Amino acid sequence: KTILDTISERLHQPTRRPVDAAQAGTYLREKYLANLRLALQAPGCAVLAAHGSLLINNEQCRNLDWFVSRYDEGLLLSFLAGDVSCAIHGDLTVENIIVDPASQAGYYLIDPNPVNLFDSELIDFAKLRQSLHLGYEFLLRESICRVQGDTVIFRHTVSQAYRDLCARLDRYLLDRFGANGLRSVCLHELIHFARMMPYKNRQSEVTAHLFYATLVLLHNRFHDSYLAPA
Repeated sequence: KTILDTISERLHQPTRRPVDAAQAGTYLREKYLANLRLALQAPGCAVLAAHGSLLINNEQCRNLDWFVSRYDEGLLLSFLAGDVSCAIHGDLTVENIIVDPASQAGYYLIDPNPVNLFDSELIDFAKLRQSLHLGYEFLLRESICRVQGDTVIFRHTVSQAYRDLCARLDRYLLDRFGANGLRSVCLHELIHFARMMPYKNRQSEVTAHLFYATLVLLHNRFHDSYLAPA
């Protein structure tokens, strides 16, 4: 909470500026929708993209093309309508928060990436949720992802500390930004994972399959939470 309050009060709030709606649209199209289509076309993901649905760690999921063919750009853009532009850290993942007991704050932040097409304050919170929700740092260390037909199995090891912190982050976001703010953060989380796919596809087949499956899981959860009929 100290980290979130500090980055909000010292970085976000003093640098707030009017939102550029055109930039938000470009961000959505280039960083999200275009990368989803690239993921579907990537040779390394073809064995997964060929199916209408996937069974991922025993969770039945609609495949990525289901979302690409149905998502309405205008609706997704409306989810970002409450975002505020400002200076941001840009890569506020857990691995970029360094504990330092000798410092007054008890921590310091590294590796900022402040250049984005759309500088929303919620991007920083989404980067933290990228770590905590599905355990991004754990996924980076995973070397096993088995694919057999439409079934994908990988070790999804997330610590209880991550789960607890993710729940606390979501409560913080709900209290501070409301339900629409949390929804926007979750959309930015999707966009973060989509932006990784070209790089993950170049690393190895196992990495490509692992992060494709993760992207599918995230889309199913986001859709069921925010787009499925009540």
